[in-house]
Amino acid sequence: MRRVDEKVAMLNSTEPPLGMFDLDADGTILYYRAESGSLPSGRSDLDGCSFYDVMAAFDHAGELRRMVEEFLQGDGSAANFAFICRAGGEELPLRALIARVREESDLGRAKAVLLLKRGSP
Repeated sequence: MRRVDEKVAMLNSTEPPLGMFDLDADGTILYYRAESGSLPSGRSDLDGCSFYDVMAAFDHAGELRRMVEEFLQGDGSAANFAFICRAGGEELPLRALIARVREESDLGRAKAVLLLKRGSP
């Protein structure tokens, strides 16, 4: 667990990690692929971290968590939403695209693929 905490602590708190996240039903990052050019120095492998802990430094974290959890509890196969990420007095418009994935090996528990990128709200 300490290694995961260290990875989260290394994050740049002025801009969220952008790219593709493969999340389990609890929000744990199973796989992360950074958007080209969006991985500042010191930010690396986020696999095993809680997506919600990674995003906690940003003012929108509670709203984002609610949107992802509502999606995972629903029955839709895909959704998208836009919001403003605020941190350190800066505002960054983001767009999230999310798709549900079910694997038989997970006994039907939903996973999600989340794409987080810059975009207009």
